[in-house]
Amino acid sequence: MEVATIITSGLIAFAISCLELLYGKYKLNHNLVVKKPRYMIWYALVYGLLAILITFLILLGEITINEFSPSENPWLVSISVGLTIKSLAKISLYNFNISKKPVSIGPKLIFDYLDDFLLKKLNDDIDEQLLVIIKRVSKKLSSKGNTLTTQNQLIDEVTPTNFTLIVRASYMKEITSLKKPFDKCRYFLDKFGVKRLLMLENNLDEN
Repeated sequence: MEVATIITSGLIAFAISCLELLYGKYKLNHNLVVKKPRYMIWYALVYGLLAILITFLILLGEITINEFSPSENPWLVSISVGLTIKSLAKISLYNFNISKKPVSIGPKLIFDYLDDFLLKKLNDDIDEQLLVIIKRVSKKLSSKGNTLTTQNQLIDEVTPTNFTLIVRASYMKEITSLKKPFDKCRYFLDKFGVKRLLMLENNLDEN
């Protein structure tokens, strides 16, 4: 059994878990995740260690499945486990209900809890950073005597151009309906990400 194949499985699982957060769940604010990556690292590390454990057990057991021998194809096992680790972590060995609430016995029970805990912590870190930015930009947006109409026009200038007129108008309708600059900035950030909100701040600084 090659140690390199086992470690490779963990590295693949670690990398995929990081990419899932950076360019999946938090694709609009991935730069904020990078600024405080501690919980992303813990999250990815959990799946990396699971991949290492599963790969080790498969290669150690030398189980033959449909004439496929893992010991003869360690790299294939390593890569396969690394790529499919999220699915393997969601396996339920047995399901039952407690007060009409489904409970799963198996890896799913443990990893659902870990996901919930670590992702909440990660989200708290992101929200902490976003709150500072929203307050700063909303204060600038309402300064210099900007009316609600002017605020809406300034926001409209930095709205992404890859939308149809109907979609763009729909977003602007929601923004226009909000009267507080803080609410406008929070909605805008939620839909388009922190980079677009910083573009709005740059425009405000230049005016």
